[in-house]
Amino acid sequence: MSRKRVVVTSASGVQSRAVITALAAAGHDVAGLTRGGEKAALVQAAGAAAVVADPLRPDKLAAALEGAQVVVFTPPVDYRPGVREALAEALALAARSAGVGRLILNSGAYAFEIYDRPVSATLRAVREILGSSGVPLTVLHSTVYMENLLGPWAQEGLAHGRLAYPLPADVKVSWISHRTLGAAVAAAADRQDGEGETYLLGGRQALTLCEVADVLARHLGRQVVAEAMSPDAFAAVLHGHLNPPAAQGVADYYRAVARFPDALAHSDLARLGVQAEALEDWASRQPWSLAR
Repeated sequence: MSRKRVVVTSASGVQSRAVITALAAAGHDVAGLTRGGEKAALVQAAGAAAVVADPLRPDKLAAALEGAQVVVFTPPVDYRPGVREALAEALALAARSAGVGRLILNSGAYAFEIYDRPVSATLRAVREILGSSGVPLTVLHSTVYMENLLGPWAQEGLAHGRLAYPLPADVKVSWISHRTLGAAVAAAADRQDGEGETYLLGGRQALTLCEVADVLARHLGRQVVAEAMSPDAFAAVLHGHLNPPAAQGVADYYRAVARFPDALAHSDLARLGVQAEALEDWASRQPWSLAR
C-alpha cells in the first residue's frame, strides 16, 4: 500500500465518516469536504482534515481537490430532480481540472438497472456523469446497511419484540455494515487497477428477515418476531425522520427489492480482498439501549 492523498465528499455523513476512519487507519492522508460549522468537528473526529468547499462550485472544488490521487463521492439521500446530478457534474469538472487520479463512487445503495424511480435513476445518472469525466472511475454499490436496524423506526419495534422492516419474508439480503463499507473503499483506493470496475458490497451471509430477527434476539435477550411491512407503511414511518421526497425514495428502494428479489443476495467483496463483518459480530458491538 502506498500512501495517497484521498479526499472524501459529504464527509460529515455517517457513511463518509466510516470511510474516513478506514482510510486513515490504512495510512492515507485524508481530507474531508464539508460546508463548515459544527460538521467540521465530526470530520476531524473521524480522522480527516476538514476542508470547507462549496460542492456546487467547480472552481472552488478544484482547489480543494488539488493533489488528490483519489476522491470518494457519496451522493446525498436527496431525490429531488437534478440535485445529485448537479453535484456529480461539479465534481466531474473539478476532478478533471485538478488532475485527480481516480474517482470512487460510493453509491450508498444498489442502482437497479431497469428501475426508473429516482432512487435508482439518479444513481445511474451520477455514474454516467462521473464515468464521462475523463477521470478513471470505480463504482461501489451497497445492499442494505446493518445500521438501518439502529434507526428509531426499528428501535421502537425492537423494544416490543418486533423487527418491522420492508423486506418480503422470503427475500435474502446480504446485509453490510458501515465498517465493512469503509474497508471496501480503502481496498478500492489501494488498487492500481479497477478503472471501470463495479462492485456490489454485501455482507458475509445472505439472510431472510426472520434470520436477522433471530440474530438480534440473541443480543437483546428476548424473542424478536420479524414483520414484513409494506413500503407504503415504511414511507409513512420515515416521514417523521426524513423529508417527503427522501422518505418516498427510500421506500421505493424496497419496492425494487421485492421486484428483483435476488439482486441483493450476493457480494463482490472477495474481488476486493475484503472479508465482510458478520451480522452476529456487528450486533455484538451495539449498545441496543433503546431497544431494551
